[in-house]
Amino acid sequence: MTTDFERLPVSLQQAIARGDVTLEEIEQLVVDNRGAEICPKCGRRPVTQRSTGLCEACHYLALAQVWRDRQDTRAAKQEYYRERERGKRIVVCEVCKTPYAPRLESQGRKSDRQICPKCRNREES
Repeated sequence: MTTDFERLPVSLQQAIARGDVTLEEIEQLVVDNRGAEICPKCGRRPVTQRSTGLCEACHYLALAQVWRDRQDTRAAKQEYYRERERGKRIVVCEVCKTPYAPRLESQGRKSDRQICPKCRNREES
C-alpha cells in the first residue's frame, strides 16, 4: 500500500525532504483548492486572477511579456523615426556623389544654397 507521500510528484517529495513545505500544508492546499479551476498555462496552480484566467505567477509572467513587447515596439518606432528624419537630412552631392547633411550658407543673409563639405560645390536645394 502506498502512502500519501509516495503519491506526490518527485519535486514535492524533494521540497518536503528539504523542509520547504510540510505534507500537512500540501494537504491543506488540496482541500482549499478542491474544485478550483487549474491555470491553463502551467496546469499546476489554481486560477487566482479572474481578469486573465491564470494563476498569479503566470499572470505576472504574461504582464512582463506584454511590457517587453511594448518596449520592443517603442524601440522599433524610435528607430523608424530616427531613420526617417535621417533620410530627410542627408543629401547626396551631384558632383562627387558624397552624402552629407546640408547646411545653409551663412554669408550675412539667408540663402537656400547648400555647400558640399568635400568638393565645396554649390547646389540648389
